[in-house]
Amino acid sequence: MADPNPNLTVQLFRQPQGERIGVRVEARWRPEAGLGVGSGVLLDVYGEIGRVSMPVILVPFSKNRARFGDKLAIIPSTPRAITDMRSG
Repeated sequence: MADPNPNLTVQLFRQPQGERIGVRVEARWRPEAGLGVGSGVLLDVYGEIGRVSMPVILVPFSKNRARFGDKLAIIPSTPRAITDMRSG
């Protein structure tokens, strides 16, 4: 699946402290509908500093195949297969 989404919303309720920012992410999607949302909690060394979110429209490649550089990847077509691919 391709992900042609240029929209990203970031809300900060305080300035980050320290040199690094972390994101605790969550993704929800319905592959059969081609829709989803990605969101996350933004963190610094002292805790939460804001939120981030992005709507997702999934566009299938023909024959469930995608190219990444010179490699060909098989894209799973079921939610369980996608979860298995992401976790391991």
